[in-house]
Amino acid sequence: MRTWIKQAFVIFLLNFVCSVHAEDITELVAGATSDRFTEEEKARFTEATDRFKKYEIPKDIKINTINWPDNEHLVFSSRKYPGWQAKSDEMSRVITYNVKTGAIADTGYRGLAMCLNHLGDLLLAQSDKESRPEVRLIEYQ
Repeated sequence: MRTWIKQAFVIFLLNFVCSVHAEDITELVAGATSDRFTEEEKARFTEATDRFKKYEIPKDIKINTINWPDNEHLVFSSRKYPGWQAKSDEMSRVITYNVKTGAIADTGYRGLAMCLNHLGDLLLAQSDKESRPEVRLIEYQ
């Protein structure tokens, strides 16, 4: 084959491979943000409803993002839980909830608990706009 034909073929092949990988990456990104499982993901599930004890958070507790600091406690921001409800101008309370006993404890922090790392450091978002359900992080800037 002539050199230029070989070069054209190599360029075509590289473009084809790159476009296939770009599609794969696009699918991966879309899959990561999807709330639906693919058939391949579903095939990896094991039904074990009797293997673990089920704990339910009472429906009268209004919850934002949930974090697990240990095997028994949840940490989250709440606008309402038994004995307290936020006023319209009041920030959410960051509380702990014991899944085994149902005990609720106020941490003393106010705002939206965004994340909790392995060291127990808590990232809070605080704003007077928090009480609106349509608050976006861009509004905190």
